[in-house]
Amino acid sequence: MEAAQESHHLRGGVTRRLDDLLWRRDFDSAEFLTAMIAVVWGLWLLNPAWITYTVSPSYAALALLVPEEVLGSAMVVVALSQITALLIDARCWRRASALLMAAAWMFAGISFLWSNVPDSSGPTYVLLALAETWAFLRLGRMHRT
Repeated sequence: MEAAQESHHLRGGVTRRLDDLLWRRDFDSAEFLTAMIAVVWGLWLLNPAWITYTVSPSYAALALLVPEEVLGSAMVVVALSQITALLIDARCWRRASALLMAAAWMFAGISFLWSNVPDSSGPTYVLLALAETWAFLRLGRMHRT
């Protein structure tokens, strides 16, 4: 009986801790980090010294869908928008930026998975999309409370 109570207490503690981590802690640093990753990747795509789409088969789907200059510019603009919104703590702007970044990362992730399944870029970008989706949902929840 005592072991069952301890197990229930442990599960309750873990559940409370997870709830605290996901919904009650500040998420600004994660938003900032994913935005900085987008800035760096966008600038990488815009680098005139090389054509990024030609260096790996992973870029094949992206090359069919959007020019790298357009994707690079979009990533930089949306990411800088998200960073600006963070700096001035504009919650609605942060939420909109998080949604746009989630869509952009998911687009990139699915494109990489479509082009080159064994490459680790696809799952990595999908995880970035999930992080931004989480920020979007969390900011919506914070707005309601």
